[in-house]
Amino acid sequence: MWEEVGLETLEGFGKPRQLVIRAMEKSFQQFAKNNLKGVDSLLEIGSGTGFLQSAWPYYDWSWTQLEPQTAIIEEARGKNPHGTYVNGSVYDIPFPDQSFDAVCGFGSFDCFSDLKTAVGEALRVLKPGGILIIEDEKLFCTPGGPDTN
Repeated sequence: MWEEVGLETLEGFGKPRQLVIRAMEKSFQQFAKNNLKGVDSLLEIGSGTGFLQSAWPYYDWSWTQLEPQTAIIEEARGKNPHGTYVNGSVYDIPFPDQSFDAVCGFGSFDCFSDLKTAVGEALRVLKPGGILIIEDEKLFCTPGGPDTN
């Protein structure tokens, strides 16, 4: 889905998403403190313009952002020129097996048409014992999803 839309579509989500991220910032920081000890490298799948990285301002690992839209990557690079940005697809992540200590997706996995391949690729680039973080309320709130109560 997101592979077919441009930056102008994503810009419409900017203000509401920023409000959500500000509300969750302390939660993210606490989560990182409690769960990402020993993490040296993190891949964010579907990073958009860098919302998540801006919500986790106190990290000391290498953060790589994977995004299929070149224009969106350029927008993210403009906000944080020191980041690592990679143009690529979740269905064929352009990194070798076992490349990252942690792989995360925040609000992106519900957009993937082939969830099995997307998760498989995330697991492929994750180091043994690594941490996979998928946060996406739509995956768990849709009829017939894992949690329909």
